[in-house]
Amino acid sequence: MKSEDSTPGYIPKAIKHIPSVRNDSIFTDSNYLFLRLILNQKGPLTISNIQEEFLANNNEKSVKTIYRYLGKLTDKGMVTKCGKRVYENNKSETLYGTTAKFFLIGVETNPFTDIEDKDMIKIRKTLVDFISNVLQNNFEGKEIDAQCFEKKIIEWYTIANAELIKNFETATEEVINNVMTAEMTTDSGRFLMDVIFWIGLIIKNPTLFEDIKGCLKDI
Repeated sequence: MKSEDSTPGYIPKAIKHIPSVRNDSIFTDSNYLFLRLILNQKGPLTISNIQEEFLANNNEKSVKTIYRYLGKLTDKGMVTKCGKRVYENNKSETLYGTTAKFFLIGVETNPFTDIEDKDMIKIRKTLVDFISNVLQNNFEGKEIDAQCFEKKIIEWYTIANAELIKNFETATEEVINNVMTAEMTTDSGRFLMDVIFWIGLIIKNPTLFEDIKGCLKDI
């Protein structure tokens, strides 16, 4: 049956910041990740299209389940109803699409924020100890005070994260769209954000190495 898609005014943003909380299943569940992936790569899609994509991935889902997934992603501002697919018999189906090509997610859940969550503190301590040991050979005759170093990392993370969000939110759509080409994958998008994160930190804190030296103590 012939059909025609109508998506008036639907243009997804290049990048969108989605605030999140730790362990939110919408960011970790493979079903939500797969749904976002197919909408990003193939969308806009109808419910029946989405059901077919799940089935082709050996992961059969009911229409009710897909509606539930779409509802939660819509509530998060990641998916939207973006138009209609109209058939020659005048029947129609709703089209769903992502609100952005890439999402900046989870920056509030990094273990180097100052969140006083017991599990997060444990992860943070393990990471700081590991980083301190790896860097140790740069400071002959000195060792890194892990407690001091942890405070510095949290401080750096806060600065760099704020710069990352600010730079993406203030960049023009034209500039971002010139970068976010069809060849840009989710992985390369993460790499891009990592680089901007660290460059933002260096710009704001050019004395980074001196800060580390301030956490050294005699062995």
